[in-house]
Amino acid sequence: MTRAAFSRKHLHAFLWAQLAYWLTLGMSIWGLTQMPRGSVRTLLILFPIVPGLLMFALTGWLYRASDEYIRLRMLAAAAVSAFVVGAFVFVYGHLELIGFQHLSMAWVHNLGWALFVIQMLRLRYSVK
Repeated sequence: MTRAAFSRKHLHAFLWAQLAYWLTLGMSIWGLTQMPRGSVRTLLILFPIVPGLLMFALTGWLYRASDEYIRLRMLAAAAVSAFVVGAFVFVYGHLELIGFQHLSMAWVHNLGWALFVIQMLRLRYSVK
C-alpha cells in the first residue's frame, strides 16, 4: 500500500507536539525573564525538555510511517537544516572569538528546529 501523503494520525501527533513545545518554550522564556530565581523558575526553564524530546520521537515515528517520497523530502529537510545550523555555528563561533556575545545552544537548537518545521509544513501542504 503506497501513500502519497502523511497519515492524519501521525501528522496531528507531530503538530500537537510542536504546539506543546513552542508553548512551553514561551513559558520558559517568560520564567527566565520575569520570575525571581528559585525552584519554580528552574522548573519552568526546564519544562520544554519533555515536549522537545517528544518532538524528536514523533519525527522518527512520522518518518517510519511515511512512503519513500515523504522520507526523501524529510531527509532533504533535515540536511538543509543541518547545513544552515552548521554554517551558522561555524561563522558565529569565530565571531565570538572577536568579541560577539556568547550564544546559548538553546537558541541554536531553536533556529534549526524552526527551520526543519517550516520545511515540513511546506512539504505537508505541497503533497496532494
